[in-house]
Amino acid sequence: MNTLSEDRRTSAPARQRASGWQHILDGSYQLPWRIQPSLLFVGIWFGVSLLYGLHLSAILLFGMGPVWHIYAIVAIPFGLASLAFVKLPYRASHPVDSQRAWNRILALFGFWSAVTIFEIIYSQGVPLLWLLQHSPKNYTDFGLATLHGFDDSLLAALALAGLLLYLASGKYRYLTLHAFALFWSAVIINRDLIVVIAIESAVLVLAAARPKLRHWVTLFAATLGGIWLFGAIGDFRTGHQAFIALASPSASYPGWLPSGFLWGYIYLTASLNNLLLNVYAFHPLGSWFFPNTFALILPSVIRAAVYKNLVLVTRGILVTNAFNTSTAFASSYLDMGQTGIVLFAAATGLWCGWFWRGRGAVQTLSYCVLAQCAALSMFYDHFLYLPVIVQLLWFRLMFPVVRTPTMQLRAAQRAPTGTRRLFQERTLT
Repeated sequence: MNTLSEDRRTSAPARQRASGWQHILDGSYQLPWRIQPSLLFVGIWFGVSLLYGLHLSAILLFGMGPVWHIYAIVAIPFGLASLAFVKLPYRASHPVDSQRAWNRILALFGFWSAVTIFEIIYSQGVPLLWLLQHSPKNYTDFGLATLHGFDDSLLAALALAGLLLYLASGKYRYLTLHAFALFWSAVIINRDLIVVIAIESAVLVLAAARPKLRHWVTLFAATLGGIWLFGAIGDFRTGHQAFIALASPSASYPGWLPSGFLWGYIYLTASLNNLLLNVYAFHPLGSWFFPNTFALILPSVIRAAVYKNLVLVTRGILVTNAFNTSTAFASSYLDMGQTGIVLFAAATGLWCGWFWRGRGAVQTLSYCVLAQCAALSMFYDHFLYLPVIVQLLWFRLMFPVVRTPTMQLRAAQRAPTGTRRLFQERTLT
């Protein structure tokens, strides 16, 4: 196998830490329990349910009885389904040729660059420049709808693949691709893309890292800094007083906290609030075809043709239009009621559990994407959101399988007699 060679830019500590990620590339590493999907998903939903119970905002309408009911029909099916494959034997994976993978990554980056240049020309600029020029255009005016979604998914996949190669080798040239992806996400003012890349990267790091106490302290400090920055950006865009009027903090809210904490609290709990409102005030469609659930997996052009006679309400009704997320399960409720929630939670749990049990670069990176979908399920459905989930296809293009002699022999044994004889003659010579 053509492994990643060390060069002068590779530090000794990096080489010592690389073993776990190198085993991901050679297909011999099993993902640890600390990132098992049931723990991740159930923990996040439990934490947000507790935050809702604090009722630090007047827009939170429901008591804890309905909250725990929703928690049960979401978390229990997902958690149990994600554990379905735990007792199965580990699925074998073949090693990847890291140099060929890097060549393919560069080729796909060239393709991404060509598409992006076309979008810049088509849009006559980029969102960050429009913001600085006080243009009436904003980030929603950049690019073509369907094409832009594929372009974003490719950039996120390139960032994660580059990070894996960097972690496995310690070579900084691979990390530049990841840094560029974050930079470009800021240029096009795509906060969702930044969050997606950040969470997927965190899952990949945790997949093989052995975090110590100082690492957790650093992560906690970075989280607090991120909350503060999130609030500062929100205040800049919306205005502090305008946001306070929308969020309606209750008398029990500690006003001495930075505004970022209120922003984070409202965004976390408002989605659950909207889901609860739909469950207790909206009559579901009753369609086993799940049109609202599967609408986002289709490109916008095809979606308009398929559902032209159906009014889609993927988010349902909202408590207030200012907070328009309704978790990943609002659409499944709108289609089939609480039965739809249970079925969709179980299906996504099975999906996550299957990839967590797998080995190899493609399986690991794919699980990082699905873990990000599970983590953000409190806000929206990334499991069937095309600009996110198509990353799984990009990974299969980036990481070709190494055709080792053993694999060639097995392929020849399954081939017709003439092909098998030719292979044996070449092997003997």
